[in-house]
Amino acid sequence: MDSIKLLDKVIIYQQQNEQSYPAQEHLLLQLCMRVTKKLTDNINSSLKVDGINDTTLMVLALLSSADNFCLSPTELSEKLDISRTNITRVCDSLEKFGFIRRMESKEDRRSKNIYLTPDGDLFLQKITRIYGRYLKKIWSNLTDDEIKIFKIISKKVLSQNIYQ
Repeated sequence: MDSIKLLDKVIIYQQQNEQSYPAQEHLLLQLCMRVTKKLTDNINSSLKVDGINDTTLMVLALLSSADNFCLSPTELSEKLDISRTNITRVCDSLEKFGFIRRMESKEDRRSKNIYLTPDGDLFLQKITRIYGRYLKKIWSNLTDDEIKIFKIISKKVLSQNIYQ
C-alpha cells in the first residue's frame, strides 16, 4: 500500500475514535517529515559519490562565508543546530581529506578554531556546482508561485514558538 494512503487510513481511524482529533494537522506534520526525509536522503545520495553528506557540505559552506574562513566548533554547532559531537565527527572527516585544519585559538589556547583550506575551498566550489544543478532539479516541478507559498508557509511554521 502506498505510504500516503496508509497514512490517510491511520489518520481516519484515529479521527473516527476521537472526533476532535486534529487529523489535518497530523497529516501536515507527517507530510513535512516525509518531504524532509526524502529530500535529505536524495541530497545525501547525490553527495555520497564525493564522500560527503549535507552536514559536511554545510560546514564547508559556513567556513567559506566566515571571516578569515574560520569558525569555532561551537559556532558551527549553533549555526547548523547540531551537536558538538557531530561537528567533531564531521571535522575529523574533513581534516582527513585536507579540507579543513584545526588551529589553536588566539583568544583561548584551550580551544581550537576550524579553518577552511584552499583544497577545501576548491572542493566546495566543485560540489556547489553539482549541488546547484541537483537543487534546481528537485524544485523544477513547482511553479514560481508554489515555491513562494512554500517559503512563506515554511518560514511561518519555523518561526512559531509552540512551547510558550
